[in-house]
Amino acid sequence: MKLSDTPHAARKADAEKQVLTDLVNALIYEDFMGMRSRSVLLRDPQEVLDQAGMTLAEAEGLLAFPLRDGRTLHFRVISDSRFQSYRFSRPPILLAGPEEGETGVRLLEMDEYVRLLAEEAEDGPFPNLAGFCDELKLAVEQTILSSQASTALETTRGIVSLRESERYASLRDRPFHPTSRVKNGWDKDDYSLYGSEFGQVFGLDWVAVRNDRVRRGDGGKAPLYTELLTADEQERLLRSLQAKGLSPADYCLMPVHPWQMKHVLPSVFEQELAEQVIIPVASGLGQFTPSSSVRSLIPLHNPTVHVKVPLGVYALGAIRIMPPRYLENGVKGQKMVERLCAGDAQAAPSVAVCDEESWVAYTAPGEDPFADKPGHLGCLVRRYPQTMLEADVVCPMSALAVFTKRGEAPLIEHLLHQRQETDGRALFRDICQAFIGRAVWFAKVGVLPEMHGQNVVLLFERGQLKQLLLRDHDTVRVYPEWMERAGLPPVPYTVKPNTRNTLILGTAADFVSYLQTLGIQVNLASILQAFAACGWLSEDEGWLVIRQELERAIKQEAPAGVMAEMAEVLLEAEHWPVKEIIAPLLRREGSGGGSMPSGQGSIANPLRWEG
Repeated sequence: MKLSDTPHAARKADAEKQVLTDLVNALIYEDFMGMRSRSVLLRDPQEVLDQAGMTLAEAEGLLAFPLRDGRTLHFRVISDSRFQSYRFSRPPILLAGPEEGETGVRLLEMDEYVRLLAEEAEDGPFPNLAGFCDELKLAVEQTILSSQASTALETTRGIVSLRESERYASLRDRPFHPTSRVKNGWDKDDYSLYGSEFGQVFGLDWVAVRNDRVRRGDGGKAPLYTELLTADEQERLLRSLQAKGLSPADYCLMPVHPWQMKHVLPSVFEQELAEQVIIPVASGLGQFTPSSSVRSLIPLHNPTVHVKVPLGVYALGAIRIMPPRYLENGVKGQKMVERLCAGDAQAAPSVAVCDEESWVAYTAPGEDPFADKPGHLGCLVRRYPQTMLEADVVCPMSALAVFTKRGEAPLIEHLLHQRQETDGRALFRDICQAFIGRAVWFAKVGVLPEMHGQNVVLLFERGQLKQLLLRDHDTVRVYPEWMERAGLPPVPYTVKPNTRNTLILGTAADFVSYLQTLGIQVNLASILQAFAACGWLSEDEGWLVIRQELERAIKQEAPAGVMAEMAEVLLEAEHWPVKEIIAPLLRREGSGGGSMPSGQGSIANPLRWEG
């Protein structure tokens, strides 16, 4: 794959700006330490600008944030009136005060900025402050590495495969998250080999796990390796098993990510390896390339299945393990989603569901079922429906959020070319209509798949959106009150005691908040940003489309009682929830058990703004 030839210094400057921009914007939107509510836009910023040798562009202002010690933070912003907020426009961040040098102003490094804000906390120190600052530095380093990947979109006779769109989607990763690029535990070589954006191919290591230490999710169907390896590779695997004097009747063969095999299994499963409960059988077997989630891998010979394996690196603030309860909850969530789809003949053609019932996981009698250890060894096979093969563009929604700083979005341009259109408005509306329509259709009965950009795959034919494909069912959220009204039984999820329950919600507002935050503020808003950056429509036009499609879907889909509650939460409320990531990351202790740290704040309802 062709790599970028941009000089390193330019890539470093771009990476620092990108991470800093996402960081400051997240802090403003989350109102961390009052960054939004306590800041003031200076009416006369000229003195500070002169001291710093800075200027303002036409739409820019200078924001001032007062620190408790009397000093002030300053940085340039543009107005974000829709959210009654601001957006960071460009570096640097200034610290002003009588002790700050001859001019009274100096430039701040990113980690110093975070530490100054953390000192504003009145409820004690943040246990992960140093770790978060280290991850910001790592985010810059790995963003530099990522910038060497090709930004071109590879097509074959007009077809964009899921393999290519997964690679392409990873060029942006999770939008608006300052450390989304971080894979904490990888060095440069690991990142270049296993990172999604490079599209490299590698084999998996395979271990035999004694059957009495294995949990299965599919009732004992055919061994999972039969879908993940070619016939020749399967034969090599079984020969290796037999060479060790082992029988497939007594052991379960599991794939292991090669990084996991080298860095995690020897310590986490030291006793089991010594006692031959777990036995390494083969290494580098098969040909796989990573999806945008990194731990879901695509076998080259069989692209209609993916294999998801644990990866003991930290990404988005959580270790990427697969606890067995997540796998079990995923099957329960999938069955509920399939039940709803099967019960509505009109909806069925527009939405499909990946099969994620086949999984295996390590288990040990008497061990804590909520400990991290079982989540470090296992795998899930995700089977895609045949409709995927009929589409000529298959892409996670997150791929539509990718655009270059030159204002180019190759995937959107490809779809517009297929549609024989130059105006992106109709395509954006089609995407919003399909996504919002299905989300409201699910939510009206108290069931909501986690419909963010990585979990929803779009199937296009000749540029026309034909179907939404849902995957990763371990966070299908439910609201029992609406489920009961719709005559649906409860979902018997397994939830770790003494942890925040984000699967079974107690109020309509809490339930719908996952559509507002992950579905709209992250997923649709990032796609809108790409359309706007390329000049196909303005952000105001895009938000109007989102409101119109929500109004349409609520009116068409929701029964009267639910309609009123949905309209109140989505359209009429003065405030929307905003997903908090910075404070939870700073407060993180331990591994988090595979759950990404998050909280919830509030911000102005973007759909009430009328300009």
